[in-house]
Amino acid sequence: MPRYPVPMNDNTIHRRPPRLSKSRYTSFLACPRLGYLRAFPARFDSYCTLTPERQALFDSGNRVGRLARNYWPGGLLIEADHTRIPEALRRTREALALRREVIYEAAVEHQGILVRVDILRRLGNGTYELTEVKSGTKVDEAKHIPDVAIQLYVLESSGLPVERANLMHLNPDYIHPGGSSHRPLDLFVPEDVTGQARAHIASTLPASLRSIALWLLRDDPPEATVRNSCHDCEYYEGYCRPRCCEFPVTEFGWARQTGPLLQEMGITDILELRKDTLEYARLVGAVRSSAYGPRVLRVVDSVLSGELRIEPELGEILDGLARPLHFLDFESWNPALPVFAGTRPYQQLPFQWSDHCLLVDDVCDHAYHLADGDQDPRFQVAETLVSRFAQDDGAVIAHHAAFERACLNNLAARCPRLELPLLDIASRLVDLEALVADNVYHPQFHGSFSLKAVFPALVPGESYQNLAIQNGNAAALAFGALRIMPDGAEKDRLRNEMVDYCDQDTWAMVQIYRTLRALV
Repeated sequence: MPRYPVPMNDNTIHRRPPRLSKSRYTSFLACPRLGYLRAFPARFDSYCTLTPERQALFDSGNRVGRLARNYWPGGLLIEADHTRIPEALRRTREALALRREVIYEAAVEHQGILVRVDILRRLGNGTYELTEVKSGTKVDEAKHIPDVAIQLYVLESSGLPVERANLMHLNPDYIHPGGSSHRPLDLFVPEDVTGQARAHIASTLPASLRSIALWLLRDDPPEATVRNSCHDCEYYEGYCRPRCCEFPVTEFGWARQTGPLLQEMGITDILELRKDTLEYARLVGAVRSSAYGPRVLRVVDSVLSGELRIEPELGEILDGLARPLHFLDFESWNPALPVFAGTRPYQQLPFQWSDHCLLVDDVCDHAYHLADGDQDPRFQVAETLVSRFAQDDGAVIAHHAAFERACLNNLAARCPRLELPLLDIASRLVDLEALVADNVYHPQFHGSFSLKAVFPALVPGESYQNLAIQNGNAAALAFGALRIMPDGAEKDRLRNEMVDYCDQDTWAMVQIYRTLRALV
């Protein structure tokens, strides 16, 4: 089998590299280590963590891809999957020879690079139009253009003249009319990215293919700098995290220049810093005038000492919060393909709330609501929420309150009759995440101020590990399942798990508040 170009030298290990695909190509561009790990599944799949939430994203993308075929209906689907590549190539050649106007999942290979084209359309002048379908709502130049470019390169290198290359995405302004079907011509937007794809081929692709070929000939994966964004990667927990130091400087991800500055000085672990060194002085000088400066220095102090650090001003801030104190959390669902009439792709639909309320005598009261899911949940959520919060004007504490504020504004726009009381709740919001980030640090935060990081660090022995649902994405996935489940024991079990998770979020905030209050 011919191969994409591999420059050889005396140090090259002579073995046949694996086939390159469009996804492996874009993975290498994003992170050479990720591309390598994905290229050798037999060796590295045991390090891969495919969570139900990540699988749900793949499944959602596949549903969007299948629906997009209706934009140009009547095409031939090349059904042979990745386990039957020779058959897929043969059937594609046959379809091209028959001049089929539209082919879905066309398989074309050139020098060991295989691409599956979502939609390949023959134009009247004998040239072709390729369309790559993405489930997002806009073109992401960094991620999407290389994906289209590698397909364009392979098609034209194989002798297929391509006049136009499209990136098709969901229309963010599409309003679902209701029912179980969508209008493809309104739901999808094909954008012509031919120019950008050709520019990538001319400027980047040849050198990238040479580098990838050499990486694939190595025995071991390339080195990689682990960043905060790596936490979402399927190989982070199994492969990359165990190979990191305990406190990498990338934990300063929210202070963008701090990590690179320390790496420039040869420091990769926060524990390598010493306060009596030139490196520490340079760090202080660099962050002194930054809004994040105090936070950066608090992190360094906490990690080097191994102890919790709290600013004394926090006590005065907590004293100023109006009682009773509400601790509010929403869960929401944002399907790529809208389900309810009047909704858009990825529109956040709050379906659940939990509120723990600390009364004047520090007694804790709790209430919650979980929608059934058989209809737009926002009406029930708004009505029950207003009924709960109309009794007082106490502070409403939320962790990452921007999300709760967006939910309340969303509900107010959808329920005009309840607009004023909903906006009143929004006006009372206090962001616990910001209070912690600006005043508190514990080494076990590991650079994150999320509830899942802060709670177990500040309240030892507590976590989400014993819950069936452990994060918001899993809760949203559960609601998507709940709404189509028949009544019965299984549905009741899932509802209870969803209630337990949301309740844990607000109870965790109560415990964090009480811990901080006791310490200051």
